[in-house]
Amino acid sequence: MSLRPLIERVARAERQLEAREQRTRAHVQQAKATWHAGWTPWRIVVAGLAAGFAVGHARPLRLVDGGDLLKLAGLLPGLLARRDAQPPNADDADTTTSTSSTDDNA
Repeated sequence: MSLRPLIERVARAERQLEAREQRTRAHVQQAKATWHAGWTPWRIVVAGLAAGFAVGHARPLRLVDGGDLLKLAGLLPGLLARRDAQPPNADDADTTTSTSSTDDNA
């Protein structure tokens, strides 16, 4: 197979790809414009009311009524403070001194 037909085939494929990219960009711009034009102030208000109703109907705060979530939230600061206040393990200190002594011998 000659090189010229392959080059022409690649060039044709590139032209087709560029044409498809331009069509896709035009479609995306049209979709964006339609989307933005469709959001009138009244539609935004209705969507907000519907979303608020859906969230309120789901009762997301029912976990707090039991008190378990509040107890857990009260325990977290104490646990985090203990974790930060603990001294390093003795094993960690031994490994750092043993590695430094091997480095001195080398």
